[in-house]
Amino acid sequence: MNKKLVLIDTAGVSLHDSQLREQLDLLNSGAKTIHMFLALAANTQRSVLSDVVSTFKQSKLDGCILTKLDETTSLGGAISIALEEDLPVSYYCDGQKVPDDLHVARAHNLVSKSVAIMQKITMSAQQELAKGMSDKHAMALTVNGMVAHAHG
Repeated sequence: MNKKLVLIDTAGVSLHDSQLREQLDLLNSGAKTIHMFLALAANTQRSVLSDVVSTFKQSKLDGCILTKLDETTSLGGAISIALEEDLPVSYYCDGQKVPDDLHVARAHNLVSKSVAIMQKITMSAQQELAKGMSDKHAMALTVNGMVAHAHG
């Protein structure tokens, strides 16, 4: 196989399944050229992300891949967990078409993505207001969106 990057997915295995631990141990004992990256779905609750990272930190992780950037309302939770756990964000994915939607993570790209997500939410709230929604309800949408961003 003549590929620069091969992704192996452990989808469908529970965090608490003993087979997961066996699979990770097998990968860790394998070739020295295997680099392990943890996929963190950006649209997942912060507390769940924290549990996932805690479980997988037992393995030698080289970084993480932030996924589902196209489905989230905030990057704050995922980025906060990565920073708190000293887990480099190596890649991000913003669509279903891998490898086309898989990108090398750079700080300026993640900041731009965060701003674009916030603008999308704000635009959505403004469009609801323009459709005749009461000012009070449109403001609640915006405030709730901001609270969700602040708390991940």
